[in-house]
Amino acid sequence: MRAQPLTLEQLASHTLACVARRQRDAARASGLAAFIPAITPRYSEPLHLAQLIDKMEDAQGQPIRLVVSTPPRHGKTETLLHGLAWAIATHPDRTHAYVSYAAEVARSKSRKARILALSAGVTLADDAAKLEEWRTVAGGGLLATGIGGPPGTRAITNTCVPAGPAVPAAAGSS
Repeated sequence: MRAQPLTLEQLASHTLACVARRQRDAARASGLAAFIPAITPRYSEPLHLAQLIDKMEDAQGQPIRLVVSTPPRHGKTETLLHGLAWAIATHPDRTHAYVSYAAEVARSKSRKARILALSAGVTLADDAAKLEEWRTVAGGGLLATGIGGPPGTRAITNTCVPAGPAVPAAAGSS
């Protein structure tokens, strides 16, 4: 049985997919700062958050404790979510968590992190795709919960836990 020759459109599509995959792989290997604009082209490298990026990269090899405080709308949440996607793409066998003041906020951020991870080429397991817990085919993934969430959340190993805001912003504040 002979394979059908590719049409010009199929060849172009395949070539673009290969180029995109190589760019994602290169960005993943280059670190979080390069990964962010590779996955989300409308963003540039968040150089003003270089210390946060360095700490997130350090967290892949050693446990760290870190409190991040910047004014609203400076990109810390987006950087943390891209950092989770980067960490999961780099080490798909590790479990990570996103903890916020409310479970609904954590689920919302989990959705965004999952979209970013999929954009980075992460393959998800078919049987574990809830926003509260989604897994890669390698067994790692993301848990999302609010403060005081499920009891097992505290017993996870090899975990990076970026947390959302400690309290909700007051209505009408920026």
